[in-house]
Amino acid sequence: MPVNFFALSTQRLIQVVDKSNDQVNVTELMGRLTLDVIGKTGFGFDFHAIDNPGNEWVRIYNNITRGLYRPLWFLVPILERKFLWMFPERQKVHQDLNKFLSMLDIIIDKKHKDMKEMKDLQLENNEKDILTLMIEGAAEGNGILSYKELQSNICVFFLAGHETTSNVLSFVLYYLAVNPELQHKARDEALRILGDDPKEIFPTVEQTKHMEYITMVIKETLRLRPPAPSVLTRTCAADTVVAGVFIPKGAFIAPDIYDLHHNPDIWENPETFNPERFRSGGEADILTNNGMPWAPFGGGTRLCIGMNFSLTQQRVVLSMLCKFMSKYHFFPTLI
Repeated sequence: MPVNFFALSTQRLIQVVDKSNDQVNVTELMGRLTLDVIGKTGFGFDFHAIDNPGNEWVRIYNNITRGLYRPLWFLVPILERKFLWMFPERQKVHQDLNKFLSMLDIIIDKKHKDMKEMKDLQLENNEKDILTLMIEGAAEGNGILSYKELQSNICVFFLAGHETTSNVLSFVLYYLAVNPELQHKARDEALRILGDDPKEIFPTVEQTKHMEYITMVIKETLRLRPPAPSVLTRTCAADTVVAGVFIPKGAFIAPDIYDLHHNPDIWENPETFNPERFRSGGEADILTNNGMPWAPFGGGTRLCIGMNFSLTQQRVVLSMLCKFMSKYHFFPTLI
């Protein structure tokens, strides 16, 4: 867990907030923060999105992600495969994607060179980026990951870990802003763990493990606003019965995570923001004994491998923001 970089990025974000007037766009700020984190921890590249959001690499990345979510290309994929020449704007997205992938190739080349020259090998694992760890892991297993495999894994890391975490952080700040009494509890815990000295204190991995209430707030936000409201469709391999419902072989199945988290047959007052549900021995623990009522990261063998990474990042960011905002006694206005 690269907590030092989580904290350093949060410190840079706090400096931006402190210099602003009376309003900040929380959603945009969280996106800039998590982009810097994912770039640096993913493959050692600093987008400088926090302090320079208008730079070329930020523009390229944002254009690619916007292009990913345009519904036309999902609904009619043949347009992209056969008739791309008819859509100049879509061609620009492809051009930006090629630039981004070329940048990854250059970084992968440099990473291989640095590792051959024994650079950065003395770093602790939690200080190494994911690209370094993947190359080392493949070497230890007597295997070699191709450029395409390294490139593809980094792209998935971005897709799964950037906007998901930034959206959750944005919603956490929203719920704390509209629930001042809960905000005070989170702030009190942050000050108790990090101290109330005005000097900036970077949380340690051990300290994040003691942020019980902040973790409860994060988990309740993930329940109400799961970043992945549904999962990829699966095909039923054989006729089966689940909870009395017959599902024929070949049927498409897609669990609805959002509905699961908001189901009044499972949760008490499911539309109410109540972090106490996740207290040890509370409602969530009791429900987990009888199934999987909370699944923002999936579950079982398909559990998101970035779960602990995301939760630790959120604890660091929120504890530092809570401490910083204690001098204002409220969070910035949300727009």
